[in-house]
Amino acid sequence: MSQSFLLMQKWMQIGHLFQHVRWSKLFRGMSRPDFFVMTMLLHHRENHPESQGIYASTIAEHTQVSRAAISRQLQQLENRGWITRHTDPNSKRNVLIDLTDEGVAAIRLQHERGEQFFYRLFERVGEQRMKEAIQALDLLVSAIQEEIENLPGSSQGDNAKGVCE
Repeated sequence: MSQSFLLMQKWMQIGHLFQHVRWSKLFRGMSRPDFFVMTMLLHHRENHPESQGIYASTIAEHTQVSRAAISRQLQQLENRGWITRHTDPNSKRNVLIDLTDEGVAAIRLQHERGEQFFYRLFERVGEQRMKEAIQALDLLVSAIQEEIENLPGSSQGDNAKGVCE
């Protein structure tokens, strides 16, 4: 069996395991889409403290979900008290989305649960092997991004890097 086939097989096994993890068991009380949107909002808040939020269209673009679906999801998050919407002071026609204090606490709790899960994996595998695995995965991510960018029909606008960061 070739090394590339073995790599592909292991990659698929890991993906299969994570697809079948009962999300509700690992991240209780928050759906996957909510987790990803709220993580994006937290990341934006932490990296742009001067900002008052981001636009729903930006969330839709980065999650590759339709604006209508994002709008429904944001309504649910707002109903739970996790986000707030307010008019952009620079453009009265636009609405900014931001986390509430309760939303920040909710997503940080989910991140903590995820960290605990991976910490247990880290403990089982060992520090040195985990570091080696991370280095190998970093190399693979870079190689995959380069291969995607070099596929026929790819344009400069098709940036695989932005999806993974």
